[in-house]
Amino acid sequence: MKNQTQTSTLNACYKPSFYNIVTAHPDEGKVILYNSLTGTRINVSNSVIDKPLSNWLQSGAAPMPVLTESLLSQLKKLGFIIDKERKEQDYIKKWQGGAKHNDKARSVTVVLTRKCNLGCHYCFQDKEQDDAKVNWRKVLDYIRSQAIPGGSLTVTWFGGEPTLKMKMIHEFSAEIIRYCQENDVHYVGGITTNGVRLGSEKVNQLIQDKVTEYQISIDGPDFIQEQRRPALNGTSTYDKILENIRLLISHKANIIIKVIIDTKNWHYVEQMFADLDAKKLLPYVKFAIQETESKFSSANYGCRFASLAEFAQVKLYLLSKLAAYGYPLSEPGKKATFCEATSPFATTIDMDGNLFRCSTEQENLVAQLDENNKQVWLNKEYEELFFTTELGTHDGCNSCKVLPICGGGCTIAAKNMANRQTCSFYKPGIDGYLRLLAGKTIDKPDIVPVVIEQVALG
Repeated sequence: MKNQTQTSTLNACYKPSFYNIVTAHPDEGKVILYNSLTGTRINVSNSVIDKPLSNWLQSGAAPMPVLTESLLSQLKKLGFIIDKERKEQDYIKKWQGGAKHNDKARSVTVVLTRKCNLGCHYCFQDKEQDDAKVNWRKVLDYIRSQAIPGGSLTVTWFGGEPTLKMKMIHEFSAEIIRYCQENDVHYVGGITTNGVRLGSEKVNQLIQDKVTEYQISIDGPDFIQEQRRPALNGTSTYDKILENIRLLISHKANIIIKVIIDTKNWHYVEQMFADLDAKKLLPYVKFAIQETESKFSSANYGCRFASLAEFAQVKLYLLSKLAAYGYPLSEPGKKATFCEATSPFATTIDMDGNLFRCSTEQENLVAQLDENNKQVWLNKEYEELFFTTELGTHDGCNSCKVLPICGGGCTIAAKNMANRQTCSFYKPGIDGYLRLLAGKTIDKPDIVPVVIEQVALG
């Protein structure tokens, strides 16, 4: 009777957090208890979190199991059990709104050119398109308008290949850095580059220009890189890129290697990890393992995984291989937006003052700066599709346990306006990722690889 009274009282006062996830620990006799809203992750004996309690924590289905006062206190303190009246989605909505309206944290991506020295097979950029007319003053004035006193500004140089325009980067940087210093704005410079053309002189200039963040694309070991991302002049690039990464490391730059995976290259990527480890580069870089965007001009690429779940299997396996080298896997982080394109304070501009969302294809053009530097809308409806007052972009968001670490999904994909995944890797992959963080080795996926002939490189 005492237990029944306690359970009845607790049921009236408390409920499990909707964002609880319980999954098996790699070590027998333990479970992983994780909450995607608070980010709390603990390993617990399954004698403490037994099957009835596990089911209740994940589903909230009555009745609430009998808990000791000590266990109840701990689960409440860690956010796994919350007050009955607390509405977590209201909290997320308020937090998202606050983050989305932090207008002092701004980001501008500047498309310096659409030309490139590589001919990547899956690239969505139209390299045959002529460069936009350079309107230096208009673009500089726009970037300045995004520097809010007391705030922060991140400017990312983009292309095409932005290192084709080094003089422009240097001249812009000098003006922007001076303006930010005069107006108490914290400035961060970044660049998205294939890394081929860097070299000592360019790296020194970029560091001088406060470019500290580098995203460099490598899709596998040397023979994969040369086939998927060939130089237009026919020269090999892999070793050049690695030597330039070594240069950047010597300057303590922050380096992210972006790896685009699909059915043709995924099973070769671990060879690249081994090579980077042998060359003692692995501890100094981070990785972003992604699918190709496959929107408009890359829509016929044809090598994408069959599903988000299949991609997640492969990504987990590759992360497992990285972890075996001592690579530190990060905890999932709470996100206010799905990607930069869904932030109202992140913009992309080309050198003629055209403003874009989600890359620079014509379909993504939303506005243009006029002669007075005023924003003239060309496709306001499309722009507004990126932002929503809802928690997510489709019906499944509000019943999804990874919403806090997803940011609401891709709004354009949810409207069937782009051939890409709506949801985050975490939706099918969160259980595997939690087990990976706990030390589990992920088995190689049972996905038939496409074998690529390894050719001699000259």
